[in-house]
Amino acid sequence: MKKFFISLIAGIALVSCSKNDDNKKENPQESNILRKMTTRDAEGNSSVALYTVENGRLTAITLQKYSKNGTQNGTPEVSTFYYDSHNRIIKAVTTGSEGGVDDKTDKYSYDDQGNLVTYEKIFTDSHRSKEFYEYSYTGKQLTKIFQKTYTKGSINGVPYTRIDCYEETFTYSNGGNTIVQHNKGFEIDAQGAVISRTIYEANTITYTLSNGNVVKTDNKDSDGRLHYVVESTYDTKNNPLQHFVSMLALYPEVFSEKAKNNITKMTTTINDNGKTQVTTVRSEYNYNASGYPISAKVYTKNDNEAEKESTIVYEY
Repeated sequence: MKKFFISLIAGIALVSCSKNDDNKKENPQESNILRKMTTRDAEGNSSVALYTVENGRLTAITLQKYSKNGTQNGTPEVSTFYYDSHNRIIKAVTTGSEGGVDDKTDKYSYDDQGNLVTYEKIFTDSHRSKEFYEYSYTGKQLTKIFQKTYTKGSINGVPYTRIDCYEETFTYSNGGNTIVQHNKGFEIDAQGAVISRTIYEANTITYTLSNGNVVKTDNKDSDGRLHYVVESTYDTKNNPLQHFVSMLALYPEVFSEKAKNNITKMTTTINDNGKTQVTTVRSEYNYNASGYPISAKVYTKNDNEAEKESTIVYEY
């Protein structure tokens, strides 16, 4: 869950927006656009994320990791974004990942309302699986994601392609403030017929929103073995990632990171086969005059372990 929290404030996983608002929202006051973020963990290891913004558009993210003695770990990982005439990201190219295993090209397409409808992930390494996503909506509300993962291999010298499918469906109530997500996985053959094999057991996730923030996430699997609950509280200040509107549109399903404000406390309770683990993450921020965070101290505590402190510095 620590990685989940850091990704939230780092802008790795983001949320959706309307096409018609793009031009206005992507040109905020220049001094409040996030340009650099430095994180340092309890062991002294750090990472620096640089956000390149041109004409109000996020055009690249460069991530460099460092060891606790300041030595650079590997080469920078760079994601470069390409736009269409409607200010929507249609391609993202990632290079410089560790060992090159995650170097890839992502392709996106949209409907006439600006909803993301397809997403294709193609890895540079031809031995990696290819992933394809289709998105369905009612109006602007996401109702289903259908994912296909193509994996190539061979058995006794005979090549084959396995197609694993994952389906996520979404229902809404309480004015859109309660969202229920149901997940299941299965395998199909080359003709699209379902093969009688379950990839993973179905699970259900319920999101509760308040004031544009997810305050509770409740995840249960079908047989009751695993159950985790995430409860979050927020400040009343500005989340700096809201400026990256076009990138947010690439993740319509990431409700847990649909944050208008900044998380001040997140408690995760995991019950796995009767064993309970509790992790608490507290964040203390300093803000600029416009209400954007400029630094944060993040305290993480797992059950009876000692609390660990990490830091984040935001530059605009």
